[in-house]
Amino acid sequence: MSVPALRQPKMLNIVQKPTVNVQCFSDDQSVILTLKDCRKLVISSDSYHGIVMVGIMYKCVFCAVEMELDNKLKEAHKNLMTHKKCLERYPHLEDFSENLIRKLSNNSLYCSLCNVVMMSTAATRHVSTETHKEQLEKAEIKATTYKPF
Repeated sequence: MSVPALRQPKMLNIVQKPTVNVQCFSDDQSVILTLKDCRKLVISSDSYHGIVMVGIMYKCVFCAVEMELDNKLKEAHKNLMTHKKCLERYPHLEDFSENLIRKLSNNSLYCSLCNVVMMSTAATRHVSTETHKEQLEKAEIKATTYKPF
């Protein structure tokens, strides 16, 4: 008698169309994003730019650049033209409209709300978690109360 094959994770067929009009106002701390349905979300500048803390370093998930824990280096990286062009290659995905998910590669995605990298097979599970829902709610609330400097 044969043994059934192990079930493989379902790969999502992700269409990469931008859903966010990055009508982006940004100070050093926050970025205001306008969705296609005209709703606004406010997220941290680091999250928008893909800057995550890995151990004792900052890492840009889009450029794959590591930096020391120095805010001046981090801000300088965000202002580099190479970083800005790199951001354009990773638009937010249509399939996850308001969830601000970007495709990094065939196997990985980045959530700008939660500032985390995940496997593409875990995206649907991720957006249904309480943590992600709380971050989305915070971003919506910030949009109604946020006053830029």
